[in-house]
Amino acid sequence: MMIKIEGVEIEWAESKGRKLRLTVSPKTAIPCIHVPKNYPQSKALEFIKENIAWIKKHQARIEEKIFKKNVKASLKDGSTVSLWGADYKIKILRAKKNAGVAVDDDFIYLKEPPGADPKKRPSILNRLYKKELELYVEEILPLWEAKIKESASEIKYRDMKSKWGSCNSYTGIITLNTKLAALPCECAEMVLVHEFVHFKERLHNGRFKRYMTKYLPDWKERVKMLNSEEY
Repeated sequence: MMIKIEGVEIEWAESKGRKLRLTVSPKTAIPCIHVPKNYPQSKALEFIKENIAWIKKHQARIEEKIFKKNVKASLKDGSTVSLWGADYKIKILRAKKNAGVAVDDDFIYLKEPPGADPKKRPSILNRLYKKELELYVEEILPLWEAKIKESASEIKYRDMKSKWGSCNSYTGIITLNTKLAALPCECAEMVLVHEFVHFKERLHNGRFKRYMTKYLPDWKERVKMLNSEEY
């Protein structure tokens, strides 16, 4: 159910956990209070009121991030997108037959045939991201396989909606989000190392974090960069 406190609509959800939790959805910016079973309603409402400033702050940040993503998704001529953390202007060019993408020092050129659907432009841009990420990973992969003493049977590249990377420790397959190529290269490297470390430790526990610090001492700063609202 939905409740409203100080003008903010908040989802009320029963939780199987033992602790009262507040979250703000990164996809919709909708706040949610997760209430354990039999938890006093009055205490839950008081907790929301005490944290309403936090809710508003994070909701505003996420709404701004969603807005920026929607602007980028439109990909009109003159739109700004990122490649390896640097801003590029989009130029829409007409292709005779097949769609394509190219880049120089200042522009990313999206080539599309006459009558093409503008909604397909993000998928054209994603071709560039995939190619760039593949080239970067090919360059750093031998270094990290030797350093961590783990190897991947295959590296896959996909446009994922909710993850920057994933791995299967049984098959040895690592999958990376092609959108990593939009961010500074330090982010892609951190995600790659993160997935390799999961070959040693499946959980995000203390052991996992010690491995990350051993191999990549500034990994926490890179995580902050990865989640920055600038990209």
